[in-house]
Amino acid sequence: MNTYQSFLVLSTHTDWSIDFYLRCDNINEDAGTGVASSSDLTRKVTIVNALGLHARPAAKIAQIARNAAASVWVIRGPEQVDASSIMELLTLACEKGTTLTFTAADPADRHILEALVQLVESGFEE
Repeated sequence: MNTYQSFLVLSTHTDWSIDFYLRCDNINEDAGTGVASSSDLTRKVTIVNALGLHARPAAKIAQIARNAAASVWVIRGPEQVDASSIMELLTLACEKGTTLTFTAADPADRHILEALVQLVESGFEE
């Protein structure tokens, strides 16, 4: 039997609206159930390029995220933004050394998370 823990995530956007997103994290300890855990859909990365996350890298992240089947989010501290929005990404003001977390809503988007990690770790190919 699978057990789920649900909670709301509060996110503010550049248009100052407030949206609520429901996330379900699988807290089942039983391996092999076929249900993705939240850690399976989350990746942490550190910005390595000297100029940080500016417009060109934000556009590259957004381009990859737009290919996802469902929502992909970028989290910095208490802030969570839509990875497909260049403007929202820029509001995070990430300089070199900043740690970000990418998270996906759909297990089918694991390849998107891996592509985002590779992009950031490569210094945004700059």
